Amino acid sequence: MTIIKRFIEELVQLFAAMTPYLVLGMFMAGLLHVLIKEEFIAKHIGKPDFWSVVKSSLFGVPLPLCSCGVVPMAVYLKDSGASRSSIVSFLISTPQTGVDSIIAAYGLLGPAMAIIRPFAAFFSGLLGGGAALFHEKKANKEADISQIFYPESGDMTAQSGGGEACGCAHDHCRSSHEEAHDNEQSSLPVSGRLRKKLKSLFSYGFVEFTDDIALSFIAGLVLAGIITLAIPDGFFADSFVGSGITGMLLMVIIGIPFYTCSTSSIPIAVAFIMKGISPGAAFVFLMAGPATNAATLNILRRKFGMRITATYLSAIIAGALIFGYLIDFLTLTAGISFFSPGSGYGTEGELKESFSLLELAASAGFLLLLLHALAKRFGAWYRRKNTSRAA
Repeated sequence: MTIIKRFIEELVQLFAAMTPYLVLGMFMAGLLHVLIKEEFIAKHIGKPDFWSVVKSSLFGVPLPLCSCGVVPMAVYLKDSGASRSSIVSFLISTPQTGVDSIIAAYGLLGPAMAIIRPFAAFFSGLLGGGAALFHEKKANKEADISQIFYPESGDMTAQSGGGEACGCAHDHCRSSHEEAHDNEQSSLPVSGRLRKKLKSLFSYGFVEFTDDIALSFIAGLVLAGIITLAIPDGFFADSFVGSGITGMLLMVIIGIPFYTCSTSSIPIAVAFIMKGISPGAAFVFLMAGPATNAATLNILRRKFGMRITATYLSAIIAGALIFGYLIDFLTLTAGISFFSPGSGYGTEGELKESFSLLELAASAGFLLLLLHALAKRFGAWYRRKNTSRAA
């Protein structure tokens, strides 16, 4: 009973520490959803040149899409005429971070980690997009890009299985490019248009987004609690896997097949650091975990081809290792702290045991959203089960 009590306490403390920043990030995600349309992104990354690669990587950094949800978005970009190299860049930079995870990282990891994470996502997007651009320029410029990008014939949208293929039940993962534009919106009065935008903001930022991250957030929180409870503090500090290339490669091996979004990976990274893993090695997990998972890699291999998949994976691993080394180097030489927790923690990195009114309110609100998302998932599963029985 003591172990169970400690485990629950760890989960409650992590949850309360994270939710104020997460709720703010969800609001910002909804705001981006309203302000930045997919057509705007597609318009700017159509040419097979390095400037399009730069813009696609830049566009991907703030968008709150998971590693499976970004695949249908990539299909939309392809259908809109985006270049192959730009799509590769977008595929790499987008799932690693987002406005929600940047704010959450600030609260749980500190400002230095929150700042360097989007830079790392941008750099790895450039790296992968630049490699794809090199191959693209070698190919016949008159070739059908869709045949180059999709070696198998057929409609990608129909074949990919949507979000269900990667375990994501969120609407934007199933058909992010199918969101209909309201043709009557222009005829509405200003107050009517404002109401529609606010509804879209809160619907996406708090309902759709929670539907997307619910399972991976809970899994990440539980895993962080298990690590915190089962491994003594500082356990990895003096071991050969605590830092350096061994620790970073271990984080790559753990992170690549593991399904976690950029937000739910944060408490896991916190738990690893508190057990003695270097901030640089933990950062490798922060990059590799959200950007990849086994299901997404399988979709990319089948629909995009091995060359694109290899470029995608190599750029993520290379970027993670480069920035992991940079973080540990700056920690040792410049004394920069890449684990300086904000208000979510008490002294010396320990999670605090009492919570402010803001933390309690944010936790209660987000808990209700999580329960709503889980109820929707269970309802959908139950209906499918009954339908299959009836058939």
